[in-house]
Amino acid sequence: MTYETLVAVIEKAKKVKLKDLIGVIEELYRETEIMNDSIDSYFKLYDLCELVLQQPLLEGSDSDFHNLTVTCARQDDYDMACRFLDKGLLQYPCSIDLLSDYLNYGMNCGRYEQSKKAYYLLLKQRNIWNWRAYHFSISYLMESMSIDLTDNTKDIQDMISDFQKKLPMHEESYMDEAEFLSRFSNCETSERTFLSVLEYATSDNCPVQRTPKCDLKLADYYYNSGKNLDKARALLDRCKRNSIEPQLSVNRNYVYLLSALCKMSQYYDLLAKETSPKVLPQECEKEKMVLDVYEDYHIAALKISDSRVQSCKGLIEAFIRETGITYPYEDDGIENMI
Repeated sequence: MTYETLVAVIEKAKKVKLKDLIGVIEELYRETEIMNDSIDSYFKLYDLCELVLQQPLLEGSDSDFHNLTVTCARQDDYDMACRFLDKGLLQYPCSIDLLSDYLNYGMNCGRYEQSKKAYYLLLKQRNIWNWRAYHFSISYLMESMSIDLTDNTKDIQDMISDFQKKLPMHEESYMDEAEFLSRFSNCETSERTFLSVLEYATSDNCPVQRTPKCDLKLADYYYNSGKNLDKARALLDRCKRNSIEPQLSVNRNYVYLLSALCKMSQYYDLLAKETSPKVLPQECEKEKMVLDVYEDYHIAALKISDSRVQSCKGLIEAFIRETGITYPYEDDGIENMI
């Protein structure tokens, strides 16, 4: 359904079918990206949202409301996501997914009191929690510690343990534990550290064998530490395989960007070793390493609006000049001035 058709239907029928709305809103968000933050697209998007929120009836399930709010949140439009959640919770006040969504999106747009209310409503249904309820409740408790002085670390640890025990096939439980130990390193023990949790989650011993978020988190750690770049690359290759999903759980553009940066670092490591006659690399080996960097960056640059891809553009251009090897792709903004 087109934007114009949907608006005409809403104005005539005074009701909205959420499944129709989701497709149109997704397309409008795409237009704002493709047309480089077009003012007209933003006006159409927010005019439509305001029109929908004024209607007395929004037809759809709690899953439809969830999918609609996820569409907004993926664009960091958390306030609009919460406005739709307010509508959804009027119709489905005990929905585990909608209450969980409110914890996540509400804390991202200053709705602290509403998020607290959603958390206590969730606690009353803890015996039927799904992964989303555990994950967003844990995140909520961690974020709330930066707002007030309440020490929730024991509650968080108990909740993570319960999550891993009751839903062992969800990688989010390991991500939550790693994030918790990263923030509150005083809670690390000899058996459980940020690093050991992620290494276990990405190993063959873990009951979850597809863990793209953990792959990327650990690869980031190895890259930022400046050590174990081979391990970082192996994890990124694993992440590329594990993140082939209909709904992406990681930013694949960033996965390829980080892979390019790892390979670039290893190229400079190789140059540093050229002072030793025993490790003089062949020119063909150096060229292959450079082309591998280019290939990964080219894939990352498919989403040039990604701020991290943009910030590395100058780095790639300097790399082109330094290596003297032509960049073989026609990506926007990349200058091949050798």
